[in-house]
Amino acid sequence: MGWRYIGFRVQNEIMKRTGLLKNKFPASPAYHQYVTLDQWKRQPAAFFFTGRSAIQLPRNPAGVLKETFNDINNGRLLLLNSVLTDLGKDYDWVTNPDSGFHYDTGRHWTQIPDYSKEAGDIKYVWEKSRFSYLYDIVRYDYHHSQDCATLVFHDILSWINGNPVNCGPNYRCSQEMSLRVLNWTFALYYYRDSPALTEEIFNQVQHTIYWHMHHVYNNIDFSRIAVRNNHAITETLTLYLAGIFYPAMPGADVWKKKGKTWFEEEIAYQVYEDGTFLQFSMNYHRIVAQLLTWGIALAEKNGERFSDVVYDRARKTFQFLRTCMVEENGWLPNYGANDGALFFKLSDTHYRDYRPQLQALGSVLGIDAGFEAVTEDDKWYGISKPGNEPWQPHNGVHSFDTGGFYIIREAHTLTFLRCGNHKDRPQQADNLHLDIWYKGENILLDAGSYKYNTDAATIRYFSGTQSHNTVMVSGHDQMLKGGHFIWFFWTQRKEATLTEDAGSYVFNGTIHAFTYLNNGILHTRTMIKKKDRPEWTIRDEIAHIPRGMTLQQLWHMPRLLKSKVALSSKDTAGAKLLPTIEDGWYSSLYGQKERTETLRYTSDGPVIETRIAVAE
Repeated sequence: MGWRYIGFRVQNEIMKRTGLLKNKFPASPAYHQYVTLDQWKRQPAAFFFTGRSAIQLPRNPAGVLKETFNDINNGRLLLLNSVLTDLGKDYDWVTNPDSGFHYDTGRHWTQIPDYSKEAGDIKYVWEKSRFSYLYDIVRYDYHHSQDCATLVFHDILSWINGNPVNCGPNYRCSQEMSLRVLNWTFALYYYRDSPALTEEIFNQVQHTIYWHMHHVYNNIDFSRIAVRNNHAITETLTLYLAGIFYPAMPGADVWKKKGKTWFEEEIAYQVYEDGTFLQFSMNYHRIVAQLLTWGIALAEKNGERFSDVVYDRARKTFQFLRTCMVEENGWLPNYGANDGALFFKLSDTHYRDYRPQLQALGSVLGIDAGFEAVTEDDKWYGISKPGNEPWQPHNGVHSFDTGGFYIIREAHTLTFLRCGNHKDRPQQADNLHLDIWYKGENILLDAGSYKYNTDAATIRYFSGTQSHNTVMVSGHDQMLKGGHFIWFFWTQRKEATLTEDAGSYVFNGTIHAFTYLNNGILHTRTMIKKKDRPEWTIRDEIAHIPRGMTLQQLWHMPRLLKSKVALSSKDTAGAKLLPTIEDGWYSSLYGQKERTETLRYTSDGPVIETRIAVAE
């Protein structure tokens, strides 16, 4: 991770243990009014819209949106875009609905652990407090012409009263605080002219927003040095936007100036030159796409512009994610960490459908994504750029060498491989993973993430090599597992090519892997895909495997589709190999898992070659 990282973590730990860090973030500070409601309304800052009456969107009072609203109104919430959970109408904001653990809001946030066996996964506590569900309420308000302002401000005030500043679990994460500010700001502008938005309510909200941003600004080094992922992008953008929309707050000019510069730096570093992303995660990359959409749209509405690199990486982000997308349903491979995050949900599509967010990003960049189904996300953002340039990925080969992604697109198949270097921290031991889609169905799949805080064996399975379509050496992961998100002995690409000839597509890739077992181990994967036919041949070879260890090739498929898939394997000498059939796991949505079928081919030799065919 480098000396800068180590130095910061040591300093941060010393400050935490001595109480110096706690002193930077005062608990329950005295109230102060920074601006009146009328002054805030009259400020020149431009949001996506000026209020409810300014929304230019055809009303569509759909039944599914009404059902979602009724659930929310009755205390039921779809947590992490996965499990509909009955929190109750009087939810206290600090009880973990997954474990039942109740956090002490009298404890300073520096005394709240991220990971606790007793408390369980803290993400379940953060979920409602993020206030992403406000978008469902606002959309219901608009499409069904039902005024929900009282409900929205009741929830915001309930949260404020139940979460003293800088105390409890909901002040533990600066990204969660940033998202809360963005989502409250969306609600404030939508209900800007509502009688329900009184001076008293606005004063409580602005006081809390100030201390949120004070916290984010004074803790920004943790996200930019210790974490450096989508958290840093979220927080730097929010500092910039808070400076625009709350200019009367002390330090707002500094938030705006530094936030803009830091956001540009984070985008330039985290989004690689080919449009891939340092977290090697489809879902976290979509989060970046959403943040880029907000940032670019709101900067331009306020007469500003980011540096050229932001626009370049935004366009390449769009192109990369669009290339990885399955045309039939808008889904992408379940590759990389997936924690159920979808920051600004402004449509009723499935969580795994990326089309609404890609359409919005395309619109802000002047790109026509070419989707038949048009969603409403970009309409809420007030994006109107006539003459959008059409862009769709061509069928054939697509190589993203910097991030190490190789994609073959055809009319009915999507073939997705990863063969990458790691200059930034990998979250999963999944190099040379192969994902196969046929007619919109995920034939060979990535197991996903399930939960970030559960038992060690489950974390090891989902983040490790065992849950991916690649190889293991005698049951060992490609990298050595450390604590939580940490891996040692990172895999590194030696070479990779994706080419085509008259009848086939050919991938060749080699990585340094299992180096904690033997520093010279190389894994070479060759894949041949027959053009316009659902047939693949994969040859895996391990060089310098330690004596007495075996090569194991793994394939994971949904149980409902296994009858459609035929696999046949052979070893170095050409002898037929029979698989061991095992129960695997698949987590399409955070916190949920289902059984899959895993085929494990084992050989004492250095080579396994498998032919895969899908019934047409």
